[in-house]
Amino acid sequence: MKLLYNMVFIPLNEDETLIINTLNGLMDTADRQTMKLLKVWKMLKTIRPQTDFEHTLYDNLKARGYLVESEEEERAKKQEIITRMKDKHVNTCFHFSKLAFVVTYGCNFRCPYCYEYALDGGGTLSREMVDAACEITGGKNNGVLLFGGEPLLIKNMEIIRYIIDKCSDKRFTVITNGYTLLEYKPLFENISVDYIQVTLDGERETHNRRRRHAGGKPTFDRIIQGVESCLKSGISIRIRMNVDFDNLDQCLAMQEELLEAYKKFGSLFSTEVYPIFQLSNEKKQEIYGELYKRNYSCQTGGFDEAGKIIAPNRPIIDAFLNNSAPRPVFSFCYDHAKTLFADPRGDLYSCILSVGRRELAVGSYYPNHSFKLNSFFTRSVDKIRECMDCKYSFICGGGCPMQLSDYSNVMKPACGRAVHDIHSLIPRIYEIKKANEQQGMEMNNENERHESFNPIGS
Repeated sequence: MKLLYNMVFIPLNEDETLIINTLNGLMDTADRQTMKLLKVWKMLKTIRPQTDFEHTLYDNLKARGYLVESEEEERAKKQEIITRMKDKHVNTCFHFSKLAFVVTYGCNFRCPYCYEYALDGGGTLSREMVDAACEITGGKNNGVLLFGGEPLLIKNMEIIRYIIDKCSDKRFTVITNGYTLLEYKPLFENISVDYIQVTLDGERETHNRRRRHAGGKPTFDRIIQGVESCLKSGISIRIRMNVDFDNLDQCLAMQEELLEAYKKFGSLFSTEVYPIFQLSNEKKQEIYGELYKRNYSCQTGGFDEAGKIIAPNRPIIDAFLNNSAPRPVFSFCYDHAKTLFADPRGDLYSCILSVGRRELAVGSYYPNHSFKLNSFFTRSVDKIRECMDCKYSFICGGGCPMQLSDYSNVMKPACGRAVHDIHSLIPRIYEIKKANEQQGMEMNNENERHESFNPIGS
C-alpha cells in the first residue's frame, strides 16, 4: 500500500505537525521522527515497514485511512465523495433559506471603510420588485434579511412596511447602522425577529469618528438609545464591531462592558468582532490571532461558543477550534446556496460582499428572472479543473472567489489565501491551547480532543 496524495501536513511548531486526511476528515499529530519517515514514505509507490516503530506507524496509518492500494483507488474515492456532495448540493440549490432585500444603496452614514460607498444613488426597491423577488423562492424561504446601504432610512419606511406585511410569516434579520432604530421599533415589535445587527466601532468618540453621519452629527448616543429601547421591547440585538489595530483594544474592552451591562436581557443580546474587510490578509491574521488568544476561556477549557468572534469561513479551522472532524467542502462558502440578495437595480447576488458589483451578480429578477450559468452561485470544486487534482480541495473549496484578480471567469481557484489561512491560523490556535495547558489549565474536553486527532506514531 501507499500513502494518500490527499493528505495535508501543517507544521504546528518545531516538534509537531498536524496531518489531515482530506478524504475522511481525520486529523492526527506527528512528531519529528514520524514526520521524517512519512516524508520518505510519501515518495514510495509501495511501503514496506521494517522496524517495530515502522510497523506500528503503518498499522495506525491504515486504520486511519491514510493508505490506499493505488492512485486509481484514491481517485475513485475522491470522485465518489464529489458525486455525493454534488448530489446534495444540487438538491439544496434554488431552495434558499433566506431572501435578502437590498432595500437601497443609499446611506445616511459616510464610514471611511465602507465598500458600498460608491453605490449611493442606486434607487430604492419598489413593491413590484419585492413581489418579483418573493416569487423566486416561492415563499419557501423561512427567513428575510433587510440590508443596504442603510435599509432603515426614514424614507424607506413605506417599502419596509410592505415587505413586513408581504412576509409576515417569516423570521426577520436586519443589518443596520442603528441610527433610526427608535423610529423603526414599532414595526419590529409585532413580528418575529431573529436579531437586529448594529455596528459600534468603539467608545463614543472613536465610534463617532469612524461611523460618521452624512450631516456631521454624532451617532453613538442615538444608536445606544435605539439598542436599549429594542432590548426592553424584547427585540434581539447583536452588536457588530469592525476592528483594525486602532480600535481593537477599545472594542474588546467595550464588548465586555456591554455584555455585563445587558446581561439582564440574556440571549436577546449578543456581540461579534470582525476585522474590517479592507485590511490586508497579513493584518487580518494578526487580529485573528489576538482575538483567539483573548477569547480562550480557562474556565471552559476552550473558545467561547457564543459567537463573540467571527472566524474565517474555513470549516477546517472551525473544526480545529471545536475539536471535531472537518467535513469535506464542495464550495468555499455555503452561504452562496442559502441566501439570495435582491437589489434595487433588479440584480441577484449570493454573497454579501459582492452585493452591488454588477459583474458579480448571479442573475436578475426584475423585470425578467434568470440565473447566470457560471457565477459565485454555481461555483464548486468539480467545476474548477485545478481543484480536482489538488489535495486541499476538500478543505479549501476552491478559495473565496472575491479574492480572484479577474472576475471574467470565476471558475478559477483562489487558493493562495485559503491555504495561507489554514497554515497560519491553525498553528496559532494550537499554540494558544498548548500554552494554557502548560500553565496547568486543564481542558475539560481533553478526551474529546484526543478522539479528534492523536499522535499517529504512538
